[in-house]
Amino acid sequence: MIMPVVDIKAVSFSYPQSQKVFEDVNLSILKGDFLALIGPNGGGKTTLLKLMLGLLKPDQGIIRVLDNEPDHAGPNLGYVPQFASHIQDFPITVRQLVAQGRLNCGAHNFWLTPTDKIQIQQALVATGTDDLAERSLAQLSGGQKQRVLIARALAAEPQILLLDEPTAHLDTSSGLKIFDLLAKLNQQTTMIVVSHDLEVVSRYANKVVCVDHCLNWQPLKKMTNNPDARHR
Repeated sequence: MIMPVVDIKAVSFSYPQSQKVFEDVNLSILKGDFLALIGPNGGGKTTLLKLMLGLLKPDQGIIRVLDNEPDHAGPNLGYVPQFASHIQDFPITVRQLVAQGRLNCGAHNFWLTPTDKIQIQQALVATGTDDLAERSLAQLSGGQKQRVLIARALAAEPQILLLDEPTAHLDTSSGLKIFDLLAKLNQQTTMIVVSHDLEVVSRYANKVVCVDHCLNWQPLKKMTNNPDARHR
């Protein structure tokens, strides 16, 4: 039996003084999956991502990530938050931002080991941002910023990469390039992506789940894990 890398069983969750977001949710994610979470705004997609990351705790049920409590799995998770625009005013270079991804790996105050420097460079190369390494963040386009945030997450050598609306505020061409990158990275890393665009994610994901509060919690699409069989 294949053990899931994320296992969600009978999970319910509510915010304080709010209606229930989820009730009795079950979901298994396997190593190598490219899972897309779709659904309407306010349906709970980001909340589910935060539960997997251990940033929120379920009211009921069990969540296991890499056979650990979510908050103990953190060093093996890479997280790319929504809205790359929030890094616009940071007075640091691309390389310095990507170096932040090594903080969970023992690096402190940017005293980087040779191993840290190798992983940072590999993350830059993998995301096609190595030629931007010495630029300031303010000089980057929206698509470049998103690639840099992905590089920061990759620098931690995650087993699972979780992304919240990675193509928000990007034009169609830039958004497709980001998904092309994620598909390539999926060859080595399990991918969990929040998106609102079913048409786009259906070209890339091997599993798509609709998140709409307590409704429609079921896989909408299962495809082969063979990348050659996906429509990209």
